Amino acid sequence: MQRDTFSPGPVHYSMGTDSTQDRPPPYTFWSSSTNNANTNITGNTSSSPYQSSFTSSSSGNTMASRVGDDRKRQVRLANNPKEREYYDHLANLYSIIRTVEALEKCWSLNIVSQNEYQKECAQLCKQFKVAQQFSNLERPEDIQRFMIEYDLDCKQAYKRLVEVGMPIAGGVGLAKTIAEAVQHFITLMDSLRLNIAAIDEIQPMLADLVDSVEKSLVVFEGKERLYKWLGTLNKMKASDELDEEQKRQMAHDLENAYSSFHKSLPT
Repeated sequence: MQRDTFSPGPVHYSMGTDSTQDRPPPYTFWSSSTNNANTNITGNTSSSPYQSSFTSSSSGNTMASRVGDDRKRQVRLANNPKEREYYDHLANLYSIIRTVEALEKCWSLNIVSQNEYQKECAQLCKQFKVAQQFSNLERPEDIQRFMIEYDLDCKQAYKRLVEVGMPIAGGVGLAKTIAEAVQHFITLMDSLRLNIAAIDEIQPMLADLVDSVEKSLVVFEGKERLYKWLGTLNKMKASDELDEEQKRQMAHDLENAYSSFHKSLPT
């Protein structure tokens, strides 16, 4: 069974002696030169009947050479050093999110110890905040768009980095951690009474409070309100401030949580 000359239309087959001697090697491109000689991509002439009806340009470039040129062509991601630096920051942000997602899974499967998890996660949370500033993606909706655009399905990392902003604390139940929690409660409540409303001042104090109450292992009402406020502050910019209504509501929630925490302490 011998194939006739190739044409752009349907391929026709004619019955005949099945011979492989005249067949060109696989993936060999044939083109027509100006003198109608059959020339392959290596420049060798042949009288093979398997000649493509596609002709090259007047310069004599073959289809294969054009394909090769396309493969060698490099795509420039950035046009100047500033753009390159910006994409480097995005790559760093991407890697942090992926790393935290993997770390959360390892911790849930007890592959890493609590101390290892807390140390690494705390460092990654700090690096994430810096990477947000460099990449100008400081709002939660900016991170959401970034994760959608680059196909990042990392729900646990988003919760840890954006909503909570700190690692899961492993409680030790010691008197020292209870005393630290009481101190953080009082410090934060006094700060609100002094009309300190800047997010870059309030958020670290609340994060320390949440961390200390987690380590204390004390179960009390109002704990979920602390987490809610921490999530709210994490979504705001460092230059933002709490308005009067927010300060009043936070002070009220802190008073109730502190009272419940104190009553729940072991006697």
